[in-house]
Amino acid sequence: MAENPVLPEQFDFSQNYPNPFNPNTRFEFSLPISTHVKLDIINVLGQKVTELINEQYEAGKHIIEWNGHNESGGDLASGVYFAQFSAGSYHETRKMVVVK
Repeated sequence: MAENPVLPEQFDFSQNYPNPFNPNTRFEFSLPISTHVKLDIINVLGQKVTELINEQYEAGKHIIEWNGHNESGGDLASGVYFAQFSAGSYHETRKMVVVK
């Protein structure tokens, strides 16, 4: 008899790793229910530099890899950025650093 995978009990958005990073980093998040997920990368001026996720996700653990590119496909400059995550009513922001 196959066992059902254990679903997370709560929402979670972990710190990206590696951090600082160049050129790639990963984001992990857990969803206890199926919900709409949004993940934006914001610069220190509060401007969105790229949208990584804006879609429905199933309950479970997920990993997203990001190549450090902006919406136009160009490399981000070295500096501090923020990952803004939302899933349903859960919201979290994590600070990250790009080094070149």
